[in-house]
Amino acid sequence: MEESGGVTYCGGFCLAELLLALGLLTFGLLAVGQLLAVTAALGSLDRSQGTAAIAARTTMESLTDLWERAPSDAALAPGSHGPRTVEVRDPWNGTVLNRYRVTWEVESVGDPRPGKSVRARTVTVHVAPVEVGGEDNIRPMFNQSLDLATVLGQGTS
Repeated sequence: MEESGGVTYCGGFCLAELLLALGLLTFGLLAVGQLLAVTAALGSLDRSQGTAAIAARTTMESLTDLWERAPSDAALAPGSHGPRTVEVRDPWNGTVLNRYRVTWEVESVGDPRPGKSVRARTVTVHVAPVEVGGEDNIRPMFNQSLDLATVLGQGTS
């Protein structure tokens, strides 16, 4: 330490500077740790939404195919249908990525023109994540449910 005109100079870091630097470093590391946790959760949520979209799309494609083959099938009658349990598997090793409960609701499409009827149905597929035993598995930031809707039709009469 040097003294010059009543002022003391440190030859390196003073205790106050060191404490300030450690405080900033601590808060910075805590912020980075929180960002890493959020990033990991968002990756899991993204994968869950992707596999839920696969389950919804697969169900919608099978219902569309059924509509083209047999539009009067009971699975396409107005009302609620399901549930089905769907497992999305990893194509590389066959492990189960996610399990979903898939339900769908079918509604008739009305026509505002008098004397006309539309041969069409509105189909809404609802996909919700479930545990192995079938209980709901909704955890914010990790998985969510998904709805997919379309109109199946053959024209008017």
